[in-house]
Amino acid sequence: MFKTMTELRFCKADFRSSIDASLCRISDSIATATGYSPIRPRVLVVEFRDEVYAGLKVVLEEHDCRVIRAEVGAAVAGSIAQFSPDLVLVNESMPDESGWLVACKLQVTCLRLPVWLYAVQCPQPTTAWKEFSSVDRVIEYGGVLLRLVQHVRQDLVKWLATVRILRADQ
Repeated sequence: MFKTMTELRFCKADFRSSIDASLCRISDSIATATGYSPIRPRVLVVEFRDEVYAGLKVVLEEHDCRVIRAEVGAAVAGSIAQFSPDLVLVNESMPDESGWLVACKLQVTCLRLPVWLYAVQCPQPTTAWKEFSSVDRVIEYGGVLLRLVQHVRQDLVKWLATVRILRADQ
């Protein structure tokens, strides 16, 4: 059923719920039918705290993603130019500039990249901020790293299945 260990690891890590399992089977069926072999998605993590970056890196690598780090908002443009990430995870409270500002800069300067912003607490008009900055997903985690990792893991499974399906169509 699995052509590579990558696909096996991807599916094994995703059997946390029946929805995840269904998405995995669908994307594997498409991969098998088209002869498609998955490319490791590249994820840029914009995070200055080592412990948060380490937690996110573990969950991303569980799902066979290549992880790139930008420790300050000013390093994002260079990282994008060098690595061409498929997804950007941004901390809302970076020391040099807010995650919302980073997302706005990405919208202006880059091709449309999916941006997930995570925050201890989101501002009240989150919908307006989301639309203005073109953030795809806002994760409010209350400062608990485990909660952030769980949210990212759940969303990552869905996103990866979508990416695999879209790449199979190309």
